[in-house]
Amino acid sequence: AIGSEYHWYRNRSGIVVLISTLNGKTSVASYYTQKGDLWWAQIIPRDLYGDFGSPINTTQITISNTAPQILYYHWGRTEYRTDNDLTFNYDFFDYDTGDEEQGFLTRWYRNGTYLPEYDNNVSILAQNTAKGEIWFVEISVSDGELYSPWFGLPNITIRNKPPSAALIELLPLTPSTSENLYATWNYLDIDNDTEQLARVRWFKNTALQSNLDDSDVVSSAYTTKNEIWYYTLEVFDGENYSIIYSSSAITILNTPPTLDNVTFSSINLGTTDTLEVRGSSMMEMEIL
Repeated sequence: AIGSEYHWYRNRSGIVVLISTLNGKTSVASYYTQKGDLWWAQIIPRDLYGDFGSPINTTQITISNTAPQILYYHWGRTEYRTDNDLTFNYDFFDYDTGDEEQGFLTRWYRNGTYLPEYDNNVSILAQNTAKGEIWFVEISVSDGELYSPWFGLPNITIRNKPPSAALIELLPLTPSTSENLYATWNYLDIDNDTEQLARVRWFKNTALQSNLDDSDVVSSAYTTKNEIWYYTLEVFDGENYSIIYSSSAITILNTPPTLDNVTFSSINLGTTDTLEVRGSSMMEMEIL
């Protein structure tokens, strides 16, 4: 009633206190309360003539537990590929002073389908994911009495993992000027993507040979004795290139000279004749 007086009392851990700052208030803000408190109001009615009646106490109410919340929940990475475990992070929050996290629940979804076999997992191993899949997780936390509402992380799509290469070689290891050079490697792809045209760059004495781009063979016609050759490689799966690999450097060696049409000076020789061998032509790959 208009003019009536209101007094609020709180019993916390057996200690009853009049909360004088609430005198005259008809409601109590939540920051005054704690879980387990007993609260009641004493009302002294007053009529239009200013006369007060006898005080009346309301029924006592107990402040019950408030369910916890999750703050700042997010995936563990900004992008996931097929070799990344799915993980997430969050901050536990509880309005009730002293309450701490006492457990959690999770529900995982792949391409919109609920996967009960992963219930309450904190992560999904990379081996259980595949490129192009869309994953989603819901989280609920407990303070030991109540669970929070479900909080859902945004959908994430598993991205392509770039391929890699191994056993990168430049063959032969000791080439001569008469031998072609060959770039060889092993292609590796965790997504089982088919190898596409690799990016190959050849270097002669550190200078890029752009006319040989993307070729895995260098004809001997392009090489000369004492040149130093190597190549760089980026393998390609049709979507992403690998990191840049570099082969070992090799030095072009001299090609030994050869003799053609070797003959004897005569086929009818006696025991007193000198035996002489002749080559009709001599060939050498390099000019010394």
